[in-house]
Amino acid sequence: MSDFILKVFATKETETDKTAIIKEQLTKVGFLTGKEIEFHGEHYLEPGETFCGFFQFENEQEAFKSYKKDIRIQIAFNSSVMEGDEGNDDPDFLDINNVVEIWNADGNFTNWDKLTDQLKQITGDEYKGAWDIL
Repeated sequence: MSDFILKVFATKETETDKTAIIKEQLTKVGFLTGKEIEFHGEHYLEPGETFCGFFQFENEQEAFKSYKKDIRIQIAFNSSVMEGDEGNDDPDFLDINNVVEIWNADGNFTNWDKLTDQLKQITGDEYKGAWDIL
């Protein structure tokens, strides 16, 4: 099984690390619990009680039932995302900053506008989301 990662990131490059304020404010609104969880030696953040309220889902009932056990989150200053068409032999990789990485998100997640709006309020930057599949 592949890992699906929804990466939500600032649309314009910035040199300012805003990860601490993002983590603080997303915890304050309940998107995160503030607790860390470990998965195969890596540290992630636990989704909070309001996590599902930031998304629209193809099957909302399934999302609410499984998000606590399936989802893990990282907030990274620098990451990358593949850009280009699926099956492209030579994809481009974009460096991105101030990224909320939502691991094990899947095709059930259909919209994340509430999260991008919240991140814009926190940072002042425009945000968008893109899928990354390992």
